[in-house]
Amino acid sequence: MERNVIIHGHFYQPPRKNPWSGLLGKQAGASPADNWNERILNECYMPNTEARINESETANNYELISFNMGPTLSGWMAENYIDIYKKIISADNLSGGAAALPYNHTILPLDNEFIRKIQISWGIQHFELNYSRQPEGMWLPECAVNYDVIDDLVKAGIKYIFLTPGQAEAIKRINGYHWYDVSDGSIDVRRPYRLFSHSGYLDVFFSNQELAVDFSFRKILDNPAGAAEKIEKMFGHKHAENLVLSIVTDGETFGHHHKGAEIGLVKLIKEELPARGIKTVMPSDYIRGRKLECEVKIKNNSSWSCVHGVKRWMEDCGCGTEDGSNLKWRKPLREAIDWLGKTIIDIFVEKSAGFFNIPVLEAASNFGRVISNPSMLSDFHNKFVRDEFRNSITVNKAIELMHFTCYMFTSCGWFFGNLKRLEPAQNISVALRAIEILKDLWGLDLEPEFYAKLNQHEDAKFVWDNMVIKRKKEPYAIAEEFMNIYKFTGIKCDHRGYWQMEIVDKNPSKKIKMQNSKTGEVFEFEIN
Repeated sequence: MERNVIIHGHFYQPPRKNPWSGLLGKQAGASPADNWNERILNECYMPNTEARINESETANNYELISFNMGPTLSGWMAENYIDIYKKIISADNLSGGAAALPYNHTILPLDNEFIRKIQISWGIQHFELNYSRQPEGMWLPECAVNYDVIDDLVKAGIKYIFLTPGQAEAIKRINGYHWYDVSDGSIDVRRPYRLFSHSGYLDVFFSNQELAVDFSFRKILDNPAGAAEKIEKMFGHKHAENLVLSIVTDGETFGHHHKGAEIGLVKLIKEELPARGIKTVMPSDYIRGRKLECEVKIKNNSSWSCVHGVKRWMEDCGCGTEDGSNLKWRKPLREAIDWLGKTIIDIFVEKSAGFFNIPVLEAASNFGRVISNPSMLSDFHNKFVRDEFRNSITVNKAIELMHFTCYMFTSCGWFFGNLKRLEPAQNISVALRAIEILKDLWGLDLEPEFYAKLNQHEDAKFVWDNMVIKRKKEPYAIAEEFMNIYKFTGIKCDHRGYWQMEIVDKNPSKKIKMQNSKTGEVFEFEIN
């Protein structure tokens, strides 16, 4: 019997940039770092590129595990810590262990069809730009899934996903007739299963939840030998079939949630598992060319972090309560965002149809490369934009409209227990930015109705006034900040967030020329 283990880390950080400036400011609680991205980089992302095996030897853990890295995290890392990010990319070049992720970490079963399709497409494009290959796997945010999602993944060429045992409904032998009920979580997780949709199939690895909890919460990696022993027991007695055991957890477990776990991880994989004849493999390598024996039916609208399916991201289901807070704010937030998203998409489809030489959904699906790398904007215009709109700021702003529209559905906005947290405020902030772009493009103002829907909860006004409106930064305010920097440092040109800033001498005053790197908009201000 061949015994294999897949260890998958989901590396992700919520979006935290100010949607007006593009800057990531200081965040309370992240000390000694300025923000949480910085802090977790120092505790987790960087240490895993050089995990210590012994006094003279280190290893890049990203070469040893299956992993995905959310675009909001990898984009920030590429901008600020390119040397570390290059080590992660190099790890995938050696192992092929990386998987893609829907771009904005939305709950796909709750997305409307338009957003769901472009989320998947943008995630694939971001992956291709970063890893220089097509992804075979895709991590589903919160493992949230239904058959519409599966069908879209199959059409997009995805070969495998990860789920948890409680998301399985029934199994049977491929070409067999009898379905066996496993809806109580009793599915055998020591093998992958084929999952069929209308358009074909993909393969599912179900995580061993006991081991996942051991990794995430019980600090089992403090004792790599004990972890290996428990993994070995999970395979059971000698068996003729080759088996694979999947352990799926947040990547931040390895060093942030569990200090030193990156060292336990490398010792487990490099020393303790091989000593027991157990091999660590990548999902794509395991399924490639392998004939699977069983297929699975899944529960529609299920996830790994809500026992009620996907209600955690739409209503007061009880999941995620903090300090006795109620969750009644989730429903008005979901209803307000859903209404705004549908309304913006309907307007976008109608108003932008004449911009492109391909159907609007197809055009929007191709925004992903531009959003991931603005230097590809010109290429997008040349391929997909009609001559009369080519290189126009109007088209660029339409791309940004869809960018922020998708961001307001980010799952983090509903995950926790209080509307006054940073995550819901961030979703509302990007929603307001989308509203402003829409008004600028086509003169339609959705802000009053959006706020009225949001204000069905008692905390909404506080969040709006103190955590959203106060974050707004008009171009003039951003220019003033840069002028102050110039006065103290003499720096005349800089790229700050979304803005390229330049001081132009116009005696006796100074003029600031600023250009939005994403839309191409140019503003000039004279500031004494």
